[in-house]
Amino acid sequence: MKILHISSFRTLSNGQRLQLKSEFDAAEKLQSESITWDVLVFHTGPLVNSFERKVPLFFNGVFLRKLYSWFSILRLYKQYDVVLERRNTFDPFILIFGWFVPNRYTIHHSKEIEELKLIKKGLKGVLASTLEKISGLINSRQVLGFIGVTKEIAEYENSINGTSLPQLFLPNGINSKEITLAKDERGDGINAVFMCGVFSSWHGLDLLLNDIATEIEFVHKSKLKIHLIGHLSKEQVIRINKIDPNNNFILVHWHLNLDEYKNILAKCDFGIGSLAMFRQNLNEGTTLKVREYLASGVPVYSGHKDSALPDDFSYYFYDPSLSVKNMVNFGLKMHSANREEVRGLAIPYIEKENIMKNFVHSFSIIGNS
Repeated sequence: MKILHISSFRTLSNGQRLQLKSEFDAAEKLQSESITWDVLVFHTGPLVNSFERKVPLFFNGVFLRKLYSWFSILRLYKQYDVVLERRNTFDPFILIFGWFVPNRYTIHHSKEIEELKLIKKGLKGVLASTLEKISGLINSRQVLGFIGVTKEIAEYENSINGTSLPQLFLPNGINSKEITLAKDERGDGINAVFMCGVFSSWHGLDLLLNDIATEIEFVHKSKLKIHLIGHLSKEQVIRINKIDPNNNFILVHWHLNLDEYKNILAKCDFGIGSLAMFRQNLNEGTTLKVREYLASGVPVYSGHKDSALPDDFSYYFYDPSLSVKNMVNFGLKMHSANREEVRGLAIPYIEKENIMKNFVHSFSIIGNS
């Protein structure tokens, strides 16, 4: 089976590049199993990996970039049994070109209609969401099936479009060889790390701060320290300074290099996943940071289910109530957790190579039925 995964962006983020690199590396290992899996991504920034291609300057505009992506798909699709296309939101060209690619599945990383209302505020958000609803409906009449990074997202695509197409599951994953085990420098008290590129609304930092503000005495007694890594808004910093003016238990590190990040991770009993995915109308996720925590041997406290992990996975605590007291109790249980055991038990579910093998197997049963 020959598979092409093609995607297009204006700017390729570090997380997206890391995810595609893990897929590219895993695909090379699958070649010996009579599978060809090619990865191709178009974007406007500097090229880093061999699977990256530059969008020509003429096509750099938001809509022309989508047009260039279609030119690439039309040029390549006959060379493959299956084309996996990362869904391009509110794509007007799908009306013309989508009908000519009979072996296409779309990969969905969010409930796009809901997400656009969050990303684009006011009338822009309403317009973008409406356009996406129309282009998504057209897309659903062209593709062979939906692929979600969570099972919930793939089910949503069928539901919103009134279809019953095959639903496949391709969660985010990592190349564990690229992530080293965190050192164990846990001391007194409980330390947690909360890492985000940008602390957006669906990460739920505001909810965590609200609960901390009502439990200040408990936080002091439990010796809880929360390490924040990433970009914070001015409003978030002001809120943190009001709750903890002396930075005793909310420690803001901003962006760190890898060595600095590993030094923080070594002190931590657990990592914090996204806490407010419900703001995207999502209950499940397979986020990259959760995989990085687990591969480092660090357990995870999260506000969403991880659809790639078993419900009874000991080192992943899903707490929809978002309670600092529950967080502390989890930290106490995880204080003596063995780093190697956490990593070892997680690898079968988060390793990209395993994920792709499972996907190919399910695809051979569902995708070609």
